[in-house]
Amino acid sequence: MATTSYHNRSNSFPSRAHPLASEVDEHLSRLASSESASISSSLNQKLDRLHNLHDCTEKLLLLPLTQKILSHEQHGEYVDELLNGSLGLLDEFTTAKDVALQVKERTVELQSILRRKKGATKGFANEVRKYLSSKKAAKRAILKTLKNLKHEESTSLNETCAMVSVLREVQAVTLSMYQATIFKVIFAPTYLRCANEFQAT
Repeated sequence: MATTSYHNRSNSFPSRAHPLASEVDEHLSRLASSESASISSSLNQKLDRLHNLHDCTEKLLLLPLTQKILSHEQHGEYVDELLNGSLGLLDEFTTAKDVALQVKERTVELQSILRRKKGATKGFANEVRKYLSSKKAAKRAILKTLKNLKHEESTSLNETCAMVSVLREVQAVTLSMYQATIFKVIFAPTYLRCANEFQAT
């Protein structure tokens, strides 16, 4: 799975303007470090860090200085880009939630059948096919929306504002964490265990 790269920020980011700006920068650095191969942070730890980043970013966005910067006419196009990116992420999260629920229902149903008739294989083929089909459909839906998000990212505008750059990086790290989470939780091998158990019989 490809990992979303983070943008290199300019030193013009107003870290001295408010303590929250420095805090956002620190959260981003910690998350970027945890994504490297040499750091073995648990998924829960990474999600906690992402939650803290979003809390801090929300507070930063509410600052009068931030709103003044983003409301400047010359930054209107970039703000629209950020809003579209956020809406794209929300759509992706909604799709992932629906997909996760569908896969969970199929998983519970198949596990229940295997427990009730353990050792019997006759009649299970259809259920296993339904389960594997739901997994494939889920993966297609997730990859399709991810492709759209990556296209938006690859066609992004040139950076002219340090604040815009930082907000883009928040979106980038959010997308990267989302990819890591969705592929580990929904497409993890453990979820295929009961189907593999049947296929091996």
